[in-house]
Amino acid sequence: MLHFIRRGVGGTIKEKLRLLGLAGAVGAASVAVLAVAALVGVSFGFSRERQALEATEYMLQARRGEKDFLARLDTSYIANVAASVAEARRHLLRLEGWSIDPRPAQVLGLLDGYEAAFNEVVELTLARGINENEGLQGALRSAIHDAEELVNAADQDRLYRYILMLRRHEKDYLMRLDAEKYMGRFDTGMEDLRFAVAMSDLTDEAKEAILASADVYDARLKDLVAGDADLAAKNQEFRDLIHEMEPILEEMVGDFQASTQAWTFVAGGLFLLLMAGLLLALRQAGTRIAASVEEPLEAILAAAQGVARGDLETRLDTEREDEFGEIAASLESVVDAVRAMVSEIEGVGRGVRAGDLGARGDASGFQGSFAHVVDEVNGLVGSLQEAHVRIEQEAAVSDRFLSELGTAIEGLAERDLTARVVGSYRDDFDRVRDRFNEAAEVLADALNQVQGAAEHVSAAAGQVDATSQGLAHTATEQSAS
Repeated sequence: MLHFIRRGVGGTIKEKLRLLGLAGAVGAASVAVLAVAALVGVSFGFSRERQALEATEYMLQARRGEKDFLARLDTSYIANVAASVAEARRHLLRLEGWSIDPRPAQVLGLLDGYEAAFNEVVELTLARGINENEGLQGALRSAIHDAEELVNAADQDRLYRYILMLRRHEKDYLMRLDAEKYMGRFDTGMEDLRFAVAMSDLTDEAKEAILASADVYDARLKDLVAGDADLAAKNQEFRDLIHEMEPILEEMVGDFQASTQAWTFVAGGLFLLLMAGLLLALRQAGTRIAASVEEPLEAILAAAQGVARGDLETRLDTEREDEFGEIAASLESVVDAVRAMVSEIEGVGRGVRAGDLGARGDASGFQGSFAHVVDEVNGLVGSLQEAHVRIEQEAAVSDRFLSELGTAIEGLAERDLTARVVGSYRDDFDRVRDRFNEAAEVLADALNQVQGAAEHVSAAAGQVDATSQGLAHTATEQSAS
């Protein structure tokens, strides 16, 4: 590893970049490890927080089901409370297994007590009766109705008034559940009823029946009052348990949220710190690498710009053992190839300027585009040579045509009307030949016609002269006679 680092610090660009990549990978791995550790802490904090919140939410649902049951006396809410308690217990058990925090176990103990107390409240409530016809309420109702029937059958208005007073005290208690206040009044009224029955004029049998029914009524109400006392105690017990449990749950949720926020802050801080350190280290390494490549890169850039301006005398340091040495050698090879190509083309140019249109460059010593350029120059010179040959040929044709045309014109000038241009040419020369020959034919025809006319005029003149001479002779003779 140390050898690789030493090689990377002073070696080729690839080795430097590999060293930089290795450093970046090590730094990234370190950041990743710490980030994963921080994320595990954050995730653990979120999980604990979520479990505590879920337990709290299910306890709220249990409280809601509990209140619905007590307010409506509807047994369907009992299962809702049991299900909510079970879910809350499940989340608390997870919390208990995840940490050494004693509070989940403490809440679990309170939850067990709450569930047991609520179940006892349910049993006592069902024993009391969820309506006036069931449980202790139903037994009390049956007992007072029996007593009322016996009193009504005895036809004793005074006894019936005592029964009504007892019912009033009973109703006051049932409405207000104040046993201390109304049960004392009830007991006094019951004693008054017993005394009134004893002092009545009823038969002993009727008295015994009314007193027995009154005792049953008294016992049933006392049972109901005792059950209410137990129910109130149990209600208070599970309320105390829930009131003890709720602050602990709230405290756990708050602590877990604070822990999660702390882990999040720590994770973010660590990540930013490590990233800043990694970026700084990479920046320093990149600066060193940039400094090591700046000088040779500028030299190569200057050489390339010189070549672009046509300076083919540029020389580079090809002795370096890194990539810049390879680049310099490659650029030198390019310059040498361009220099050789230019020299080859200049040789062709000198030959053409000297009049040697057969001068050609040797493309076999080049490759690729360089060979193609030399071939193109050779092709251009070949095209010039072909054009020169065509021009010479055209000049020879022109000279021959002009010579024959001059000869024909000289013949016409010497009155040789048979002079014609008979050579075979092309294009415009043939058209000029044909027009000249046509003109010569027209001129010859015209001159022949003029000659014929002249001969006729000469013959006519001879005849006129002969006639004139004959007439003159005749006149002479006539004059003489």
